[in-house]
Amino acid sequence: MCQYLVNFQNDADGKTDFDTLREMVAQKAVELAFRRHLVQTNIPHQVAEPNTFTEQDYHDIALGGRRCDVMVGLVSRKEDITRIRKTPEIMLNELALAPSAESNPGHISKEDIVLFALATGLVTRNWDDIRAAQAAGQPHYIMYPMPRKWAQPKKWRELNGLSLKSDVDESLEVEIGGQDGGRRFQREQIIMPPRTRIETQKKFWSVFYLHIRDSVDGMVGIHHPRLNETILVQPRQWANLWVYGMEIILLGYLQRAELHSTAERVRAGTRTLQAPYGTRKEYLGIPIRKLRSIEDLYTRTRKWATQQ
Repeated sequence: MCQYLVNFQNDADGKTDFDTLREMVAQKAVELAFRRHLVQTNIPHQVAEPNTFTEQDYHDIALGGRRCDVMVGLVSRKEDITRIRKTPEIMLNELALAPSAESNPGHISKEDIVLFALATGLVTRNWDDIRAAQAAGQPHYIMYPMPRKWAQPKKWRELNGLSLKSDVDESLEVEIGGQDGGRRFQREQIIMPPRTRIETQKKFWSVFYLHIRDSVDGMVGIHHPRLNETILVQPRQWANLWVYGMEIILLGYLQRAELHSTAERVRAGTRTLQAPYGTRKEYLGIPIRKLRSIEDLYTRTRKWATQQ
């Protein structure tokens, strides 16, 4: 999952939106679950070339030769999850959301499938909740995403002398993830003695993230030799990306031409089930009740398979 953080961009102020990162986690989880579901239910499908250069190891699913894009909304408020479980029909009048702008128009066809899904799961948004989850033995994934100039450098050069140091009182295991000279994803596990500077053994050209197994009470620093910049990660700057108790609901689908002919613009700041405090950007939206059913998609997919 972490290798896809290269596509993540901080906001205009350079701040990290961890809710967006958790949505990325939910997105990948639903995509993987959907692939397993297709295999287990014997739905004929194919693989398609990746949409972006940075996702060379990831291939899209195609149904009947039509690329299938999965749009996932994460519902993480406990009260909303409870409402969905008790009265699932409330979702019918909610909006299914898709990006208003295509990320790679060259791969787009009007016959492509746009499948909509919801993932429901609780998240920890503050450090005290992370510590409580850790103390209770709950799974967690604590990480810090690096700034864009570290993850996507303008000049592609080796980072000789990339080093880390912590001011905690015990040894600390840190994982650093990034790319090598061939833009292949790589990671390195480093055991850091207290207050000792350690250089990476692997050669990095870009750095995506830092990951620690458990919370810490002191700072962790990483030095970028070419930028001559050191980032000091404070204890409360780490985030837990784990989504707890995730359930997946396949809502329905449309072909892309149908979506663009029937959907309406949803302005940034609009409150929806997936974004109870307001969407962060503009979307295309269509009421869930207007989507075609998943069973209809499978029927068509089997028919397309016989015509190929």
